[in-house]
Amino acid sequence: MRAAGVVEPEAFCYFSDRPRPVGRAWRDTGITAGICVGELHGAVAARQLYEEGIRIPEEFSLLSLEHPSVSENLIPPHTTLSQDFPELARRAVALLDNLIGHRAATDIMVPYRLVVRRSVRRLGQ
Repeated sequence: MRAAGVVEPEAFCYFSDRPRPVGRAWRDTGITAGICVGELHGAVAARQLYEEGIRIPEEFSLLSLEHPSVSENLIPPHTTLSQDFPELARRAVALLDNLIGHRAATDIMVPYRLVVRRSVRRLGQ
């Protein structure tokens, strides 16, 4: 964002401890998409966009973290990143077992899964 001339990219971060306006405040700077890092932040941002008359995904794309039974029921259903909690648990237990057995601990990485729905506009459309 800095390379594109945005002086304070942090102003476009949306966290629950310091909510910021979205919608026109973002769109008027040329931003056409947002990633909401909290499970419910996508729903809050979508409501703010709706209240400002900004259509998702036609005017603004929105990606958020999966919130089971919520993300798919938003209007439009949100495209999300989903964590594989069972795999995270398996790897955490294996890591704990290594530590208990005085074996080396290693970093673990469990990739997110992209759940494509209708809140992100395809380029060229």
